[in-house]
Amino acid sequence: MRAAWLIWLVATLLQSAYFVSGYIAARTISVPIVLSAGFVADQKVFRFGDDSLRMRLQFSGTHTARPELGDFGTKGEWRAAGRLEFPNPGAEILLKASSDSSEVQTPYSALPKTGYNQFHIWRDLVAELKEAPGIWKWPPTNHGLPLKPGNNDIRIEVTAVGPKLDGENVNLLIRPEIGFKACGSQVCWLWWWITWPIFLIVQLIWAGILLKRGTRRTA
Repeated sequence: MRAAWLIWLVATLLQSAYFVSGYIAARTISVPIVLSAGFVADQKVFRFGDDSLRMRLQFSGTHTARPELGDFGTKGEWRAAGRLEFPNPGAEILLKASSDSSEVQTPYSALPKTGYNQFHIWRDLVAELKEAPGIWKWPPTNHGLPLKPGNNDIRIEVTAVGPKLDGENVNLLIRPEIGFKACGSQVCWLWWWITWPIFLIVQLIWAGILLKRGTRRTA
């Protein structure tokens, strides 16, 4: 029985390490910021593999009460034109991001409202400056600030904000390596961490069987 319990323990530890790694890779980082030119936020970001910095802004309120956040409705056919044109792009927000491992500063601009629920509205940030008011080249040619494996010390600075949003407190969401629809090429093998409840049930059943057999032997 000792060998059987050792096998169970090793399997539990290995799979636990896998699921914890997957959780870390799938965790969104929320950074409180103030939408005011010159505001700076420093954040440590961990990555298992090479990645790029993908971000979005989270605003409070209902989307119908926030017209200043824009509307994602576009004009024309972007595939033919190679650009997105928004009649209502929302108030301007520009940021720039840099890291300790790169001297490059990457500019980011906020698209109009890209999602919402009952309590929040989101605007995705793209590493692509506007070609003209309400017009972005699409798809973007810049994937964002490069991130190296390990810890990255990120510095994010607000460079410009439209008057209607100036001074507002929002959350900057740093997207994870793994999401439900996409993952970094070097960490896709961690995607199955979401099956941890099945693993937990299997390990408990396995432990129960071992306990039952051990009880029979000592009876």
